[in-house]
Amino acid sequence: MKNIGFIGCGAMAQAMMPAIKTSGLDCTLAFSQRNRDHGRAFADRLGVRFVPNNSNLYGQVDVVVLAVKPQQLADLDLALAPGQETPLVLSLLAGTPLGQLRQALGHDRLIRVMPNVAASVAASMTVMAAGPGLSQEDIDLAKRILDTIGRTVILDEEGLDKAGALNGCGPAFFFQIMEACADALVALGIPRAISYEIAAQTMKGSADLALADQTHPAVLKDKVTSPGGTTIAGVCAMEKAGVRSGLIEAILASYGRTKEMSQ
Repeated sequence: MKNIGFIGCGAMAQAMMPAIKTSGLDCTLAFSQRNRDHGRAFADRLGVRFVPNNSNLYGQVDVVVLAVKPQQLADLDLALAPGQETPLVLSLLAGTPLGQLRQALGHDRLIRVMPNVAASVAASMTVMAAGPGLSQEDIDLAKRILDTIGRTVILDEEGLDKAGALNGCGPAFFFQIMEACADALVALGIPRAISYEIAAQTMKGSADLALADQTHPAVLKDKVTSPGGTTIAGVCAMEKAGVRSGLIEAILASYGRTKEMSQ
């Protein structure tokens, strides 16, 4: 059994903890945060332990998920008592490189992690980048934990920053696409709630098929696109509107902002 502690209880921590708790992973969960009233209420609701002091939590667990805002890193008071082992730290801090984490925390048992909001339904696409010299046992443990909230891939730190422009920011892009598709059905007279359901399930089914089939997306698209048919008419309209190039530019812009933040 592993003891996992979250330092910070923002939206991502609140998405991850229920998924981990219900996954069947052999672990205990605890968390700390500044707002004690909110912390106790969340702990009672989820059935996990609330530890008011960050340092107390830090010294009691095997794995720490660092889930504070990046600007709060310098103010964290994380000290270990004599004899306490250094926990493995999974950092959710956007734009905060391993070198900066190492300087702030004073050790190398560090992994950067980029999940997304779908962690709340155990469907996150998570990217992790391990610090240099980390043991394979620590990497495997981190992946087992992250696999409880969805799928996990391992990249180097530069790859994490690049991939995060899609897996981290992508849900917002896909929600915008989903909204636009639903609006089109509303314009055609379909009730809004049904339009959202159709758009969401069509997107989900397409993603599930792509993951299961492991075929190039263009091949899957061609299977749906008959010569002279309705689908190719829509595809041509998308190309004319610049949908493909717009999505590419959105991801590149998100990565550019990530690099700015890391400075």
